[in-house]
Amino acid sequence: MSISRAAYFLILFSSISVLGQGNFNYQSPLDIPLVLAANFGELRPHHFHMGLDFKTNSKEGYVIRSIQDGFVSRVKISRSGYGKVVYVEHNNGHTSVYAHCSSFKGQIDSLVKAVQAREQNAEIEIYLKKDEIKVKRGQIIALSGNTGGSTGPHLHFELRETATETGLNPLLYGFHISDHRAPEIRGVKISALDSSGFTIPGKTIISAVKKTKDGYLEPISPIILPSDFCSKSGGIGFAFEVIDRFDDALNNCGLFASELMVNNEMVFTTKIDKIPFDESRHINCHKDHNEFLKGKDYHRCYKTMENPLGMYDHSNRGIVHVVPGEKYAVNFKTWDVKNNSTFLRMTIAIAEGDFGRENNFPPSEYFLPNEKMDLTNGTVFISSEANTLYEPLKKEYSLLPPYTLGQNRIPIQKNLRVQIPTERTSNQYLEILDEKGRSKSIFAEHIEGALITRPKNLGKFTVKTDTIPPVVFPLDLTSNTLKWKVKESETELYDYDLFIDDQWILLEYESKSDLLFALKPKGISGDRMVRIVVSDTCNNSTEWVQKISFK
Repeated sequence: MSISRAAYFLILFSSISVLGQGNFNYQSPLDIPLVLAANFGELRPHHFHMGLDFKTNSKEGYVIRSIQDGFVSRVKISRSGYGKVVYVEHNNGHTSVYAHCSSFKGQIDSLVKAVQAREQNAEIEIYLKKDEIKVKRGQIIALSGNTGGSTGPHLHFELRETATETGLNPLLYGFHISDHRAPEIRGVKISALDSSGFTIPGKTIISAVKKTKDGYLEPISPIILPSDFCSKSGGIGFAFEVIDRFDDALNNCGLFASELMVNNEMVFTTKIDKIPFDESRHINCHKDHNEFLKGKDYHRCYKTMENPLGMYDHSNRGIVHVVPGEKYAVNFKTWDVKNNSTFLRMTIAIAEGDFGRENNFPPSEYFLPNEKMDLTNGTVFISSEANTLYEPLKKEYSLLPPYTLGQNRIPIQKNLRVQIPTERTSNQYLEILDEKGRSKSIFAEHIEGALITRPKNLGKFTVKTDTIPPVVFPLDLTSNTLKWKVKESETELYDYDLFIDDQWILLEYESKSDLLFALKPKGISGDRMVRIVVSDTCNNSTEWVQKISFK
């Protein structure tokens, strides 16, 4: 059932008003002006961006402050993902998250160093009780940085519902960012869909848009769809390329809200105000993945049967039922949190002719999303649970080397299970080519004469052997920060430790630059035996040893 435009706006702005109500009294997490590099809900590989990225002038070391009274509930250090991150739980039901820090401050720093020394590991995760480390509004808890998966110095900041771990859009909770720019609509894509909302292969049309004299946008040329885009049980679906920008930065940010109307009836709405973390990978249902791989942010205005995201109006799945020979008036609007808006309008004409066929995905030719996949030749096994696929998958596979199921560029929701027999007992791994054709190693366990792995990728899997240990060589052994370069040629670094006269010293690893580094211990002097031990995921180890004279 569709809803009227007036009723929809009443619901939408009432919900935004509720989100913005209440005096949360949040202060800025940074002392410098807040400038956004990325906003909440922005399209990313296999996940929505779950917070705000604040620019830090391409520098590290700015103080990070707790936005409100609370207590530290979690601290984690990882070479990937959020890097050095601290979570603060507040008494209003929210948790704030501060990621990619360069270091922690005060009690947090002391606790982290104690746990690292006890576990003799740089990468740790700590969960704290309510009374262990309390913080006040405005208290310095960390310094900004570039750790983990960050591609440049910035602060990644999040708000979450504490009870559910649902990510909240911080721009609805009093964090002011100057914004007078309306979102930009750059293109429209129309696809033929079956009754489940699955895209019928070979039946899509894309058009860039232009501005009209009266300020609206419209396709560059009239859109006429072939009659076989129509089906008696399916229809067509629209996707729009949308970006947004804020006043003080040129970064392309993501969509906040949109509506699609056909013949003056609302058929689909999107509002990205909150996203549960366990739904984030379903971004692959929302975005047009093929266009995303080309660098274009197309948001679908329809739902497949596999899409559980809660950011839509659930009264309609957005599949527009059309018939040959008819015309349809289409209006699309998108707007940001500050209600800056952009409109596109167009007429879609359907050519005269016959409807398209009904069954475009026969089970004899396609794996279907709601079914399991079980492939075996008696020794090789490739399998998956139901609801692993987002769309039907052509049955293209091989149970002989290279072991193949589908293409790596096609995303999946759940892990596969791949089992390949092998005569070796160690040093083996699986290699897969990523979406850009680059080789990527996948860790596999050796169990009873087989390599077993659970990748979250389709594609070609090749068994490889890694017998080459990592290589370590010094860069700087005279400064207060000791530095080494580490090179792992085939797989990934698994473990790394530093000992000075057999005493464990904290050694950190920056994977983006293949750098190992450690602060020179205070009070150390004279000749000392320094030893570094590193190993990769195939258990190849290297020991670097050298006597160093400390001053």
